[in-house]
This record gives sequence, structure tokens and C-alpha cells, in this order.
Amino acid sequence: LLEMAEQEYQRAKLDVLQSRAKREPENGDVLYQLGMHLKGVGRLREAIKAFHQAIADARFTPQAALEGADAYEREGDWAAALRLYRLAAQPSLICHRTDIRRQALTHAAKLATQLRLPALARYYQSKLDALAAAASDA
Repeated sequence: LLEMAEQEYQRAKLDVLQSRAKREPENGDVLYQLGMHLKGVGRLREAIKAFHQAIADARFTPQAALEGADAYEREGDWAAALRLYRLAAQPSLICHRTDIRRQALTHAAKLATQLRLPALARYYQSKLDALAAAASDA
């Protein structure tokens, strides 16, 4: 019974998010939430689409890019994952979330290592090291 209630709640939540996304296609917050929900229920292709739409809203670019990269990585599209990790790691004038940059650089370095791209892995690691050094200087 509890499982059925949870499934119904998830369906209703998805319906609400999809309706809001249709009504507010420029609202990065709604699109990001939709992507997170879809990713959480394993609908990765749909989640990726929502994250790409959320990226257009500069307030949500870093976090949407990070989550989209993770979804691409789970799908096995490593080139797309690296592109979005790189986007998430870029400094932003609107969003100063170094935690997102740190996560993106960490994941990108790890993925580059797994793909046997040592120069790229070193590049991401150097960016990660520079971020850590800047944080310790602050």
C-alpha cells in the first residue's frame, strides 16, 4: 500500500512539473526540478532534455550542466558528459558556487582517467588544484 502511494505521488509530481514546464518554458528552476525528478526515476533521456533546457537560464547553468553530465555518463555518452562537466566547471558571473565547479572538475578528471585520456585528466586536476588553492587563500 505504501509503495502504491509513493508511485502515485511520483506520478502526480511528474505531472505537475511537466505542466509547469510547458507553461513556463523559460523557467530554469522548474526545468531543473523536472530533470532531477526524471533522473531520479531513471528516465535519463528525458532528464537530459530538461537539463539542456534549464542550462539556458544562467541562474541554473552550473547545476543543470552538472546533473546533465551525470545523466550522460550513466547513459555511456562520455563525450557529452565531458562537455557538460566542462560547462559546469566554468566560472559564472551569476552563480558563484565553487562546490559545483569542484564536483564538475572532480568528475571530469575521473572520467578522463577512466577513458585513458591522461592529458585531459591532468588538465582537469590542475583546474581543481587551482580552485583549492584559491579557496585556501581566501
